[in-house]
Amino acid sequence: MNRTWLLVAAAAIVFAGFALWPGRSGPPVPDLGNAVDAQFTETFATADFVRSDPAAFFGGGGTYCDEEEFAPFDVPHVLPLLERLTERLGLQWIVVSEAAYPRDAVSIYARLPDGVTREQVVAALVEEQRTFPGDILQQWGRDYIGLDFNTPEERAEEEAEDAADGE
Repeated sequence: MNRTWLLVAAAAIVFAGFALWPGRSGPPVPDLGNAVDAQFTETFATADFVRSDPAAFFGGGGTYCDEEEFAPFDVPHVLPLLERLTERLGLQWIVVSEAAYPRDAVSIYARLPDGVTREQVVAALVEEQRTFPGDILQQWGRDYIGLDFNTPEERAEEEAEDAADGE
């Protein structure tokens, strides 16, 4: 039995050594967390973008998900969700729009406050998703989270496409 364990251990060491050998592990994996954070902190901080408080943005007629042919979604669903997450976790949301189109948001994001973990935010979003009429989509950086949404109409379209594809 000791000989079997010795062979297994030797094989594991050889395999691990081969997998970690320089040039053998494949291309480097990009650091997506830093890339997402850079988008929020650098790209959206340029003069090409306007950053707004969600209540002021949506209260002033700005839109993110709303489209004329569908029922309103931003004010009745997105804004209250952001407010609940702020109250519960202290997240301070920022709505970003292009300077050329200040009423059309391109992103909604927040920095994780000190003491708030990704797991806490995920748990809150899972709980919110249970009653949210659309889909809550998450884009995670290391220190920031961005949210996007599928409206009920978009969800129905995706489900119809999946059904047509046999998924």
